[in-house]
Amino acid sequence: MARPPGKKLQSITLLSGGEQTMTAVSLLFSIYQVSPSPFCLLDELDAPLDESNINRFIRVLKRFLDQSQFLIITHKSAPSAWLIRCTE
Repeated sequence: MARPPGKKLQSITLLSGGEQTMTAVSLLFSIYQVSPSPFCLLDELDAPLDESNINRFIRVLKRFLDQSQFLIITHKSAPSAWLIRCTE
């Protein structure tokens, strides 16, 4: 069950791909707050996300860069933009 902003509580299978991804990312970072890992591998996490949600993800990711390393695999056309944003 999940409740994205502005929506009612519903099964995660009824959410869009982007909403499912952001819900999973929220859970992942919640776990990281309690029990951080030295590294994290994320494969094509950005595929279902629009630019707005990618920017939200990057803002949250930056909070964890001091305690963990992230390897993010993407097929988007501008992966260097991720690198620049994540290493600022």
